[in-house]
Amino acid sequence: MRHVEFGILGPVEVRVDGRPLPVDGAKQRTVLAALLLSGGRVVSDDRLSELLWGRHPPVTMTAQLYTHISRLRKRCAPWLRLVRRGPGYAMDHSGARLDWEEFQRLAEQGRGELAEGRYADAAERLHTALALWRGPALSDVTGFLAETELPRLEEARISAVEHRVEAELALGRHAGSVPELTRLVAEHPLREGLRGQLMTALYRCDRRADALAVYERGRRVLREELGMDPGAGLRHVHHGVLRGDLPGPAAPEPVRVRLHKAGRTGVPGPEGTAGDIWAGLVPAMLPTDIADLSGRAGQLAVVLDGLRAPGRAGATVLTGAPGTGTSALAVHAAHRCREDFPHGQLYADLREADGGPKDPLDVLGWFLRALGAGHHDLPAALDERAQLYRSRLAGRRALVVLDNAVEDRQVRPLLVDGDGCRTLITGHSSLTSVEGCAWCGSIRWTPPRGGGCWRRSRGRGGWRRSRRRPTGSWRGATGSRWRCGSARRGWRPTRSGGWRIWRTGWRPRTGGWASCPWAASRYGRP
Repeated sequence: MRHVEFGILGPVEVRVDGRPLPVDGAKQRTVLAALLLSGGRVVSDDRLSELLWGRHPPVTMTAQLYTHISRLRKRCAPWLRLVRRGPGYAMDHSGARLDWEEFQRLAEQGRGELAEGRYADAAERLHTALALWRGPALSDVTGFLAETELPRLEEARISAVEHRVEAELALGRHAGSVPELTRLVAEHPLREGLRGQLMTALYRCDRRADALAVYERGRRVLREELGMDPGAGLRHVHHGVLRGDLPGPAAPEPVRVRLHKAGRTGVPGPEGTAGDIWAGLVPAMLPTDIADLSGRAGQLAVVLDGLRAPGRAGATVLTGAPGTGTSALAVHAAHRCREDFPHGQLYADLREADGGPKDPLDVLGWFLRALGAGHHDLPAALDERAQLYRSRLAGRRALVVLDNAVEDRQVRPLLVDGDGCRTLITGHSSLTSVEGCAWCGSIRWTPPRGGGCWRRSRGRGGWRRSRRRPTGSWRGATGSRWRCGSARRGWRPTRSGGWRIWRTGWRPRTGGWASCPWAASRYGRP
């Protein structure tokens, strides 16, 4: 059975199995469109004559009308039944599809979904309905038919547009609606609904001044052309913009970002969509690097060699006592080799503020979201999260830094396999019971070489070595800071010749002093 389509939402056309069937002449297309718009009712000869020739038909009106009907029957048979009934003609197109009837059906469904609060379904339904329009309706018929029927068709279209925009504003798509609404308001300056929607979209885009300007232009147009003020709905939007309390989207949809397959450029994959703020981003979770870390060249080289060595899978463990700069060294090494891991750098501090261990289930949740998994896609079980985590990192080159590991059970679910990924772990113990970990040494505090120390002076950039021994006359001075191996401490001398560590940001007179074992052993305790 052949598929027949009639179209009047644009140029009048007939299609059979997707192929256009020619309908010659504006008058013949006018008769076809008039009968299609009648909905199966009888259209009298006088009505057809008025739509064809206006109020002054020719003398041969009856003969010409019969000729147009006869040609339509020949072209559209057997898909169109055109019969004579009383003083006119009736058309039965029940076996064919008419775009106007399809548009009305979809628009009515969209309005119902909008009233029920199903904004996404309403927006999609109304968009499908408006896509049936191929241009101005009835664009190739006589002016008499267009003047009679076009207003109601255009009103139905604009009403559907308003409902679709209302649904999109409820979903938070105000930024994309501004250009279309600006054009529609210019084409229909007297439609207050469109003007109010444009004001709402501009307000949500932080363009309150533009929203007020749109209202003022509409007020002037209504006053000059109709001698009236804006209606209650538009005034309500105007007052909301002035007060700054216009409500936001009723049901904002999550951000959807297109992900592409991972490549050497560092774009994460696999291909898909995720309603999450991390979606589409390359993870870069490392803390701020310490650019002036000194006295760690040998230890840094060992760590970098463990991270960059080809074919060396597993984890690298770096241990040290609290305050020896273990975390600072690990973060610095991770920053140094960022380019070797283009698919991201994951970081987690495994110690709670009270010193207890963090739950690896939560850490895996952070990592999975950073790797593109949506919040609602996270498994509830630890083993399942660990399996999804390893699957996400399979085939990538990524670096995982696990700082301040407290116990073995934290680390096991966070380890990754494969030649492309590396894991760097810091802690106070060597984690020898964890399979696949390579211990690269323990960090100990050591003084700078050469018998001197490092000093940063006020007004000078960078660090420089000072070989003179400062005297106790400047113990309370604040112009110089002396630095030991830890990242955020400075050295201060005492009057007795010894040394004390001063934490940056503490005032010496308020108890911010602690003994420095190496300096005390060299210069004596106070």
